[in-house]
Amino acid sequence: MRRSCDFLIDSFIDKRLHPDVRTILRLGTYQLHWMKIPDHAAVNDTVSLAPQWARGLCNAVLRKIAQEAPEWPTKAIEHSYPDWIVERLETDLGTYEAEEALKCMNRSKSAISREDGYYQDATSQLVSDLLIQEGSWGNGLIVDICAAPGGKATAAASHGHPVVAADSSFKRLQLARSNSLKLKLELPLVVSDGTNLPFRKGQASRVIVDAPCSGLGVLRRRADARWNIKEEDIVVLADLQLKLLCSALSMLKPGGLLIYSVCTLTNLETTGVDERFRELVEVEQVTPVSAPWRKHGAGGMILPQDLDSEGMCVFCYIAK
Repeated sequence: MRRSCDFLIDSFIDKRLHPDVRTILRLGTYQLHWMKIPDHAAVNDTVSLAPQWARGLCNAVLRKIAQEAPEWPTKAIEHSYPDWIVERLETDLGTYEAEEALKCMNRSKSAISREDGYYQDATSQLVSDLLIQEGSWGNGLIVDICAAPGGKATAAASHGHPVVAADSSFKRLQLARSNSLKLKLELPLVVSDGTNLPFRKGQASRVIVDAPCSGLGVLRRRADARWNIKEEDIVVLADLQLKLLCSALSMLKPGGLLIYSVCTLTNLETTGVDERFRELVEVEQVTPVSAPWRKHGAGGMILPQDLDSEGMCVFCYIAK
């Protein structure tokens, strides 16, 4: 809640603050307005952290913050997001759903243990369920081309399916290796550029592309990411996602299942990529319409507030 805290602090002081003093004031402001700690306790404990020369200032500012209800000028400041994220989600989701998602992603989250003991967010488990579902594609090889840290690949392997986990990052792929060892699973690992896979074409029954994305559905887990991602990055990511999908499709046997999932909520990376993909290639669409997935274009979406979880979008295809 850095931006929100700074707005409240700057409402009562107009001079440049020493970085350490600002940090201390942020701690106190957060306790007062979001943790609901009693005023006297929050103020006294916070002031005690300040250097002697700044204690009078910290005491005065925090007492003013405690006494006056904030008047937020924008939703972005109230919920502590960059302006562009709020504007983008309001455009793509609508004002109400966007604000509910933004509020939900400011709350702490917890993962859920799978049957095998692996902790994974509920929406990621739902994507894994789509991957391991039985269908006309059979029970042959499953390839996860953006596998690290291995949540979906280990879910499939734990159900007895033959799985190969590929990722472009050797370092991140070691997380998948560590997780598979903990679960006592056989999981072959391949360091590979997902847009130029080193596998023989047409050999997989199922391929999943859990693609790199802006991550705007998982900001409760990666709170600092909102300040690192730029709006122009989304265009670059959408182009990469399309390349990954086209590469993944070449891996599939006719009738094979292709799953595209992203933990973001922007249309450009979800329905936009889906539409561009289907303009380039010929596939049969399979839509996950059952609850808790919301219909999202030709695919499905779960917003953070739906399950008090991470946000996720998914699209399923059958190769021809």
